[in-house]
Amino acid sequence: MPIRPELRHLYRGPAWAAIRARILERAGHACERCGKPNRERLRVTRGGIWYDALASTWRNDAGEANGFNYPGITGRTVYVIRCVITIAHLDHDPHNNADANLAALCQHCHLKHDTHFHHANARRTRAAQVGQAWLSREIEEGVRPYAKKHGGSVEERVSRPFKLREER
Repeated sequence: MPIRPELRHLYRGPAWAAIRARILERAGHACERCGKPNRERLRVTRGGIWYDALASTWRNDAGEANGFNYPGITGRTVYVIRCVITIAHLDHDPHNNADANLAALCQHCHLKHDTHFHHANARRTRAAQVGQAWLSREIEEGVRPYAKKHGGSVEERVSRPFKLREER
């Protein structure tokens, strides 16, 4: 999903470049969920299964090596992609650049992380196109967590549907 025009300024300039470099370095230039290396050509399937050439094994979308020949067993098509690691805001708040709130994720893992957020944005867009009115601001906002006032620490607010590699 593209960055909204009103938020693009947050992802430009030397400040964001420094944040991105710091998070990528912390992650070892690999996805913190599945372990895909940054800027490498990888063999992948549609289900998030990818071939780890260093370990000579196929890994699932959680980075677990099962040693199976996935495409041979499942008949899945294998694609070659260049993996690009992106920086995800775990609480979806683009203003919250605390290290605990940022994770280095590949495109596949970042899309999985943002699925509920994307569905809520699509719902709001479709509703606006037909002129739907909302009963309350909370219903309209849906899962846009940064629209509400937060309490507690970042760790309490962020619900991670996955474990980062160092937590395993």
